[in-house]
Amino acid sequence: MYLPPPPLGIQVISSKYTSRNRLSLVAMLLEVVLLLLMSVAVLYEWSPRFRYNLRFMVMYGGALLVGICVAPLGLLRPCDARNSLLFTRPLRLVGLLLGIRWQVRGAQHLQPDRACIVVANHQSAVDVLGMVELWPRLGRVVTVMKKEIWLGLPFALACWLCGQLFIDRSNATRARASLERAAQRMLDERLAVWFYPEGTRNRSGTGLLPFKKGAFHMAVRAQVPVVPVVFGPYRAFLEPARCHFEPGLAVAQVLDPIPTEGLGVDDVPQLLERVQGRMAEAYCQLSEELDATKAT
Repeated sequence: MYLPPPPLGIQVISSKYTSRNRLSLVAMLLEVVLLLLMSVAVLYEWSPRFRYNLRFMVMYGGALLVGICVAPLGLLRPCDARNSLLFTRPLRLVGLLLGIRWQVRGAQHLQPDRACIVVANHQSAVDVLGMVELWPRLGRVVTVMKKEIWLGLPFALACWLCGQLFIDRSNATRARASLERAAQRMLDERLAVWFYPEGTRNRSGTGLLPFKKGAFHMAVRAQVPVVPVVFGPYRAFLEPARCHFEPGLAVAQVLDPIPTEGLGVDDVPQLLERVQGRMAEAYCQLSEELDATKAT
């Protein structure tokens, strides 16, 4: 059935009400956004727990955003260690946004595009920000990661694009085979292979956990130097037990490379002990330096 259109006057009134409704909706949304921002600002200022969680959300969210935005560039040369530099530069901005400044000591020991094993202590997710400070000095870098990382897309995709090494730690035979293939690839592509030999995060803030042997077996097999990297204690700006996470200065100290030429499988335990001893000593010195600074 045909219905005639409403009179012109009614159409004008209706359009006016529609415009007013739209303006009211926009104004209401702006008020809600403003209220949320004010609430976040107040909570950030007065709630240490909220500030602690928000800053970690910014770090993880920033890393996720970088991975999503940079991944298309990595598709141009997938599984290439050089793609790491595409991710590290914007990730450094995340650290700057959080106010974390890095002091790198012993940077002269890092040589670009040299086959070597880098071993570092592992304290927190903040270590990743320290890694991206050092990676440009190393050139082609890959890290050894547990296979379970594949469950965390899109982070796993970014790791695959950068040619990272995935190890199945639940199966010793497969793990050894993966490390043997990685050793050959390291020599062929002149890679720096980054290990966290503790195997897990050390949240104690005191000393180092016992090292696993994988990194040292790989170094001896390939006859490449071991480059120890020590991240100093973060307790000046990060204390999870107190939900304390503020801007601050972190120290990454690169120790003298330890050669492995002429060493065999039987020398691995002694090499491990030597590297861990040096790193534990350096960590202790950095801890004492931090305590002395806080005391003054």
